[in-house]
Amino acid sequence: MGITMERLLESERAGRMIVSLKPPQKGGEWRADVGKGDGAVLAAARWADRYGAKVLVRLSPDAPDDPICRVLAEPLRRLGCIYADTTGGKRSETPFRHDPDAAWSMPVAGVGRLFVRPASDAEAVLSVEETRETDRRSIEGFALPGLCLMENAAVGAAMAIFDLLGDGGWRTLVVAGGGNNAGDGLAVARGLVDRGMAVTAALLKDPSRLSPDAAENFRLLRARPECRIVDMSASTEALADELKRSDVVVDALLGTGFSGALSGPLMAVVEAVNRAGKTVVAMDLPSGMSGNDGVIGPAMRATRTITFGNLKPGLLGAGARDLTGDVFVAEIGAPGPVLNLEAFLHLREFLPKSTNCGNRP
Repeated sequence: MGITMERLLESERAGRMIVSLKPPQKGGEWRADVGKGDGAVLAAARWADRYGAKVLVRLSPDAPDDPICRVLAEPLRRLGCIYADTTGGKRSETPFRHDPDAAWSMPVAGVGRLFVRPASDAEAVLSVEETRETDRRSIEGFALPGLCLMENAAVGAAMAIFDLLGDGGWRTLVVAGGGNNAGDGLAVARGLVDRGMAVTAALLKDPSRLSPDAAENFRLLRARPECRIVDMSASTEALADELKRSDVVVDALLGTGFSGALSGPLMAVVEAVNRAGKTVVAMDLPSGMSGNDGVIGPAMRATRTITFGNLKPGLLGAGARDLTGDVFVAEIGAPGPVLNLEAFLHLREFLPKSTNCGNRP
């Protein structure tokens, strides 16, 4: 049986829920016995390690039979969290109960702040290049699939959207470009559909030209008939009608890879959304803003911006707050050593080579 993205991402979401139900204590121990079918517990263990708990995982003999467990155990091996691969005997029951869909409905208050929180002066501020490096080290150094990083970003964004809107019958329009920022938006669309929101996803790029991770999220979303998908890659004439029937716009056009100034169809879309006066939630950065340089020309005006992993210098520049609205930081699940370059360089010589599973730039 091969790995499926649906099962991998379900395990990642459920792992967040487990950690929320059993929050890690910094400096304390977080133990788990893991067997076949317990991928969610492995994902939870990685989150617990990220938040400072001493994580001890024992793999039972049948764990390697599960391809999801094999994928999610590898980051823990490299973190030194797996202390035993048992060779026989009955494994003890894991003390967790989880609902794979519950992570989408987690409130920002309380333990949800482990995953998404209002930006504060204590937040790390990393350049676009440094942010890409943390993603690369997570993927290549700790064998963490890029789709897991994207899913974690999307779960945090969905939580922040629920916090902003509440449980009303909001009609949401996701406007998506073609890069990994589009993938974040399409993953968020899935989460909003799961919560019962009416969602339309408008693609400004031909689906065959999406980045690999965005294409995978498009495939997953297309399997959800509750979500309307509108192809605007050839023309954006339908945008006006979509805006009229929407209450909220999720801006997933451009992310940290953007530089320069808006032009062409992207400029037209940003201007149309700004004129519509809707509630706008921006993924990572308002489209048109530079992650390093901030406001350099026309850009999306957001009510709330959910930036991923860490703040970027552009979010703190002159005039930025007029475009970003309230800024939240959503964790993407990067292992702790990834966020400390000196520690990572020390570990790197002991880490095995791995295949690049994707990237987020």
